Amino acid sequence: MLAVRLRLPALIGVMLLMFGVGRHFSLDDLMELHGTALPGAVLQIGVATLMGVRLSHLWGWSIGAGIGPQYDERHLFIAGSG
Repeated sequence: MLAVRLRLPALIGVMLLMFGVGRHFSLDDLMELHGTALPGAVLQIGVATLMGVRLSHLWGWSIGAGIGPQYDERHLFIAGSG
């Protein structure tokens, strides 16, 4: 099955991506931009959540499915599980 064969390369890719982001992370740079970055991040999270809830409602899913699969037992997904 293709999904099983792609699982390991996908996990390795995610680990390398997280490593790269961590290497470029600078707390000093973040503190310089905290007045812009923090409100922007909160706004982006809010808009994405509202869009997910709206789409789940249009598709007839529960609100929990729109907020995130971890909140809806019918769509439970645990990273790394089969």
